[in-house]
Amino acid sequence: MSSLGKATMALVAGTQETTLALANLNFDFSLFRVDAPAEYKTIGERLSPRRRDAAETGAEHVIARRLGALFSGHIPATPNLIRAYGIRASEIIKSTTDGSHESSHGGLFQEWTGPDATSIWAAATSGNGAIAIHMLACLLARIWSASEAESIWDEIIQTRKDELKKGDPTDPLKSFTELAQIDISREQVSAWDSSARAWLEIADSAKLRQQKQLLLLTQKAKIPISGSGGVYASVMEAWRTALVAMENMVLGMPQSIQDGSVILALTSWHLYPDLYALEAGPNRIALNDVLIPPSGVVTLGLSAHRSQDQIEGVHWSLPLAFLKYYGDPVASTTVLDEACTRLSLSEFFMVVLGSIFSTWGPCRHDISSATKIIFEIGETLMVVGRGTTTGGTARPWPYLLADTAEKYISSSGIERKHFKSLIMRGIRRCDSFLADPKDHPMPFFGLANVTVLIGIIPDSNYRVALLREIASEILGGTSDNLLIRYRQDKVESDSTKEDEAESFFTLHERKLPQISWIWEYASALPKETLRRKRKRQTQPSDLVHSRWVGSARSLSKNELSFDLDALDALEEIIPTASPSFTVGGALLGLESRARYEFVLGDPHHAAIFKLTTSEVAGSSLVEAKTVAKALHHRWVDTALLGMHLELLDVSHDSKGPYLTSLRALGAAAESYKLMPTATITTGIFSTCLSNALWVLDCQKRMLEMEASSRPRSGEISRCRSSRPSHESLSTNHVSESESESEESNACTAPKTNVPLSQWIMSKGSLTPSTTLDPRVTFSDPWAVASGDGPNPLGLSDNAMYSMEMDELEHSVTSDKEIKQNQTEITSYLMSRPQSFACIAMFENHDVNLDPQGLNEVMALSSGNSIYVATPLICDPIDQPNEHEIKRIVGNIGKPGISLMIPPMDPKVHKIDESKWSHISHVPFDGRLDDAFQHTSLHLSFTRYKLPVMVAHGYQSIAANFVETPVSIFDRNTWIADLDILKALKSRQLERRITRCCDHDEAEKSRPAFPLTSIDSWLELLDLPPNASVFRARNNWLARLAGAALSLQIGAHTVVLPSCETVCWKCIGESWKGDLSCCDFDNKPSLPLFVI
Repeated sequence: MSSLGKATMALVAGTQETTLALANLNFDFSLFRVDAPAEYKTIGERLSPRRRDAAETGAEHVIARRLGALFSGHIPATPNLIRAYGIRASEIIKSTTDGSHESSHGGLFQEWTGPDATSIWAAATSGNGAIAIHMLACLLARIWSASEAESIWDEIIQTRKDELKKGDPTDPLKSFTELAQIDISREQVSAWDSSARAWLEIADSAKLRQQKQLLLLTQKAKIPISGSGGVYASVMEAWRTALVAMENMVLGMPQSIQDGSVILALTSWHLYPDLYALEAGPNRIALNDVLIPPSGVVTLGLSAHRSQDQIEGVHWSLPLAFLKYYGDPVASTTVLDEACTRLSLSEFFMVVLGSIFSTWGPCRHDISSATKIIFEIGETLMVVGRGTTTGGTARPWPYLLADTAEKYISSSGIERKHFKSLIMRGIRRCDSFLADPKDHPMPFFGLANVTVLIGIIPDSNYRVALLREIASEILGGTSDNLLIRYRQDKVESDSTKEDEAESFFTLHERKLPQISWIWEYASALPKETLRRKRKRQTQPSDLVHSRWVGSARSLSKNELSFDLDALDALEEIIPTASPSFTVGGALLGLESRARYEFVLGDPHHAAIFKLTTSEVAGSSLVEAKTVAKALHHRWVDTALLGMHLELLDVSHDSKGPYLTSLRALGAAAESYKLMPTATITTGIFSTCLSNALWVLDCQKRMLEMEASSRPRSGEISRCRSSRPSHESLSTNHVSESESESEESNACTAPKTNVPLSQWIMSKGSLTPSTTLDPRVTFSDPWAVASGDGPNPLGLSDNAMYSMEMDELEHSVTSDKEIKQNQTEITSYLMSRPQSFACIAMFENHDVNLDPQGLNEVMALSSGNSIYVATPLICDPIDQPNEHEIKRIVGNIGKPGISLMIPPMDPKVHKIDESKWSHISHVPFDGRLDDAFQHTSLHLSFTRYKLPVMVAHGYQSIAANFVETPVSIFDRNTWIADLDILKALKSRQLERRITRCCDHDEAEKSRPAFPLTSIDSWLELLDLPPNASVFRARNNWLARLAGAALSLQIGAHTVVLPSCETVCWKCIGESWKGDLSCCDFDNKPSLPLFVI
């Protein structure tokens, strides 16, 4: 007895001697609880009762005690660090529980809400050694994925056991051998790691500013964590190094970091010393942590002399032998900067911007210009509206990207550095997130292609302005060897005589508006002119453009206008040199016919040509500032821009991977907007989003919806399914005489449906061997009707050729309506299963679930979050959108992702005939009371658990279906289990919104038909033969339970607003059927009103 008493007293100190003594006495020391240090008391006080019980007497306490005993010989004494960590953890949990978080409306999840600090409290009540074990769990959870961390735990536990089995030959009691028999299962390890991950999410959120600043300062430190000696040796060394260094830092001893484990500890244990980051400059960076003395400063950057081919950031490489069931150890490398953080939705979209910019050529290094273009695209589209969706109001992807770009543009200081770091991560490492880089469109969503850009600028003056910007920026040259040719369209009403008009109405003949155009010309670069004053005094030269127009039109004050007849003289004379034009308009030095060749642009609408005898160097890619200018000044037509973005992929397929991913991001953002504090794993960027099963299901759903609303034969399909005119041009766009010239044919677009932009790029930026006379006009202005001319409607060749004449007339005359439709940007709107599949992947990128198998899922638990289908936590009168999911802070205490599903056939309390006296069924007295104040809903879990197969051969299980009954309790009495989502889909459910009426109070409060009050659950389970009313006013939880149970037993259920008054007179008058009858044979046929 004395030995046991001594051991019990010493156990409080958590010494190795005590642990060995208890092991030798066959005492289950894992159930023994010690008093937590004073610094940790707040944690126990703030835990929910269920979590506190688990930490003190449950499985979490058992694993903490066993791990503490197993590794007791490896844990250095760090009392000051243990104290500081307890103060910081208490501070974090206090700020989390005091704040306004999603956990305030848990409803049936109330027992599982709140921050998960279970592992900390379990460790604190198990001795100082167990606290150090918890800190090791945080280190591993910070930098390794769940499956990798569990593999590491398995290996170090097994290696430690093997080490103890060898024992001490001088120990007669063989105490070490006894410790080696400790049983620690993989499931216990998973739960331990999961709780540590949940805590990191809580602490990161509470210390968001300090955490971001620390990561910005450490992300370029190329410091590895030693992986020599295998997994066990590496982990033990990193753990001990971190503990000792942090202990010294807390004591005020300056530290020069030579090992990455110390940086890992700083980010995992949320202690923030002042830093000298040598790459950021020589100045001391104050993080102002009151727990660290000013002298405990840390110096980073002394390892900068190491080779430049090292991995950037703190990294750790280990061969993981326990990752798979079979095979050689898996060589794994992880980087702290990539693994240690989860991203908010806005941060996530910053990385998405980087992924987009990754194929934008030189502009990917100019983030300011790139974000400016994204912002201007959103502003241009916003002129008309915010777009539409297939079946909802999700904000289309261009606006989401524009919002993100605006956040970057308006940011400054540390926030700007953080945003830039995220965008650069997307550029460097996430180029395949949206689609394979070869499937990305040209820079600026294709607007870098001058042909595409011209195609969405309908105004000829703006086209000329664009080409002049390009000529001045990238072509160079002189004003004399470049010329712009552009098409000036004219649409005139067809003039007919009165008898022809009469014939039109009689014979129903159809006339098209007369569509014609002429070529006009403009200088590409300005020419210097001298302005003379009186007495032949000259002023400094002006730069003036010239224009040759067919009729007097309003031009810029700095532009000279000439009649086309003056230019026509050019065709009769072949100049020996480049033509030059004077201010007065006279043509000088023209001795021969000039010949020009295509340089860039769209030769069928507006393009730059050069004299064949001149040399011009340049590129057909438009610079970022030129594209931004065209968007900013609204040269671009909103409808044509929207139509271009609808067919964005290089294949011009609305189902292409790049556009599919962007639409999916819009749908995901719509679901996440109701969860502002939810975070996303950075691992998601290692996948290609368009291959996700939930994305493919969204695409399939959209196509099915489009097919169901497809117009009848003979009707015009949506304009957004067609291409702008510049994408489908063919050789019949030139005159017959010109097409006979082999020299001219070389410059025309291909006869196939290869997009002109793609064809031009394949030829190179300049094509000196292909020539066109820029003054050629189309001989037949009516060619459009037969498909032999340009396409002013922006329709693809196939679409236009298949149109009948009446369809074409409709297209011409309803141009405004067409443009309105073109502006619509399609977005996906997810179903509830698709939303859950999306959330699961954003929690763990390896979990790629098919939404078709998630129809029964009502909630998802992961990390420190429970994602709940909104109908489960709102009043049954509400009708949230199908995709709406709410986040609750908490978890159900199970590792990985838990997909909660209801039982197949929920049980209902059987009526005990002996309790017939408890069923009153009194007539309704008009009072709107709450008779169910003691009703509650609770979750429980059966033993049914179905693992989700993510990858073959891996030991860790990333996700499980968990059978979760939702039970009604009246005080401590179980009433029934519910399948709420299924019940609320029943056709027996009716929601009625009461409106103001002129009935007096007596008529309102007293129904004119038999109505029985339901004031207990037994009365509901044994409904009366007439109509009844379930009285639970302003008690949304009881109303939800009552409606669900009523529907589950087959009753016709009418949910009324939980308001002050109900007009029973109006309800009786509007009811289809006789409410005054009593149906004894089929009682559920008469309604149960829920008030």
